[in-house]
Amino acid sequence: MIDDAFFKKLTAPRDSNRWVIGLSGGLDSVALLHLCVRYRDQSRPDLELVAVHVNHQLSPLADQWQAHCKKLCLHWRVDFHAETITVDNSSRRSLEQAAREARYQVFEQFCQSKTDQELNLLLAHHNDDQIETMLYRMVRGSGARGLRGMDEFSQQGGLAIWRPLLSVSRSDLETYVKNQGIDWVEDPSNQSQAFDRNFIRHQLLPLFESRWPDARKTLSRSARLIAEASNLSDQLAALDMETCQREGRLIIAELQLLDEIRLKNVLRFWIRSKGALSPPEKVLAQVVNCVASYHGEYNAEISWPAQSHGSEVPVRWEIRSFRGCLYCHQSSATPEPAWQEQLFLGEELVLPVVSQLAGSGLQSKPSARFQSLFIREVTSQDAGDHVLRSSLLEGRVSLQVRYRQGGETFRPAGRRQKLLKKWLHDWHVPTWERDQIPLVYLGEELVCVPGYGVAEGFQASPGAAGLTIAWHR
Repeated sequence: MIDDAFFKKLTAPRDSNRWVIGLSGGLDSVALLHLCVRYRDQSRPDLELVAVHVNHQLSPLADQWQAHCKKLCLHWRVDFHAETITVDNSSRRSLEQAAREARYQVFEQFCQSKTDQELNLLLAHHNDDQIETMLYRMVRGSGARGLRGMDEFSQQGGLAIWRPLLSVSRSDLETYVKNQGIDWVEDPSNQSQAFDRNFIRHQLLPLFESRWPDARKTLSRSARLIAEASNLSDQLAALDMETCQREGRLIIAELQLLDEIRLKNVLRFWIRSKGALSPPEKVLAQVVNCVASYHGEYNAEISWPAQSHGSEVPVRWEIRSFRGCLYCHQSSATPEPAWQEQLFLGEELVLPVVSQLAGSGLQSKPSARFQSLFIREVTSQDAGDHVLRSSLLEGRVSLQVRYRQGGETFRPAGRRQKLLKKWLHDWHVPTWERDQIPLVYLGEELVCVPGYGVAEGFQASPGAAGLTIAWHR
């Protein structure tokens, strides 16, 4: 029985007292919501259910679907939240992909707005969806990570996603909903074979089954086995990262000890850990060549357009080699030299990070990425290096934050004075990061380079309380 199987699987979100269910009004999501309602009524009366409906405005029936969802939630005593959006399909993405990304963004924003609670997002993907995903990605040339399909439990950005119906077929869901006497909506576009997934559903899978009646069962098993192989690859990459990674960068000499397949595996894992999707094969081949041919005087720069996890905005990502290491980061433009802001004790200052988009444009402060400065008092026990003296902010004096304009001089505590440019070189700061470092001034005096040092004459006495500036990036 589908309900028995569902109730037995309720392990991942059991500690949460509030579940968010994605509700389109279609067969799958209606079945999921009804199962959650039954579970609440039978086993968890303290469980709060919230249904989130995204109105994409792509169909003339969209408002009717929203009204149907609201009616179901009212009848089942479920909180209902609807969000009307406009799907931006101006890029090269398909309409399906653009709508899906916009929908996930709504889910994430809703869950993040409830910061006082631990939330789980439940989605109604089923076994047929899993098979269609694997076949679709196969014809697109995906590797094991793509062919594994969807995970029952996953983390996407700041979103904990649970898909409890992945082992259930669509036909079983339809039987369940009909037996319960529940109405659902049908999207006419699901019959249009202009969409790739619909073609797979209505043409490819029936053709497979006409030749191999157990095709769905065997394809589902293949997806599970590929997922196991992908997990094993990730475990191997994590072990290699322990040897090859230092403070987020990869040591090229260690990478050169790996064979090519293992090297590609750890590179993909490392790039994903930075928040980017895996790069195209051509880009990965360039990185492999960079590692193989690297020598101390050669610094490479490889870039590609890609989306970040949890963001629908495609940005440029870069991998650079510098002083025997590989760095991976979003491309950034040089900050506006004239920019400056005051920094106050106990307040966070968000910095104007500027990321380069996949085209040639710039975007200021994308939601998925920001940097900030924070100044706070530290006690004598907590005081260490790079601590400013407390008297610096007496009399409601504030500090100013600026970026490099060239020609600045700096004298770190206990060292001699020279051009800041030379200090950055001595500190082995990568060349592309040097203009991105926020500089802290008192009047016209450079008193702190966050993360690197405070100026002579402005440091706290040894063992004394003082002020420390944290740079979050």
